Amino acid sequence: MKIEEYRFGSIRINGETYENDVIITPAGVFEWWRKESHEVYPEDLDNILEYKPDLVIFGTGKSGRMHITNNTKEFLENKGITLKIVPTDLAKELYNKSIDKMKVCALLHLTC
Repeated sequence: MKIEEYRFGSIRINGETYENDVIITPAGVFEWWRKESHEVYPEDLDNILEYKPDLVIFGTGKSGRMHITNNTKEFLENKGITLKIVPTDLAKELYNKSIDKMKVCALLHLTC
């Protein structure tokens, strides 16, 4: 699965365009809804834990406004999962470079 293009409010993955925040897992792409709009809590990650990823990439939006709480960071680190938190432009590149090397999940905020 490859991220082909990201623009503010839109992302194209394997030829399919999405206009809502997404989670990319080894099983596919899913819309991503969170408890709070610009905050990420451990309970927002239920969809990815079953895949036992080596790496979780958070795309924090075009301007990087989405915030990953300290509880969320600690939750993933305690499970032995590496996390990268970057603006979504950079998350696209990081995801595409990493998918052939390890099991990756990406959680991408598409707007601010």
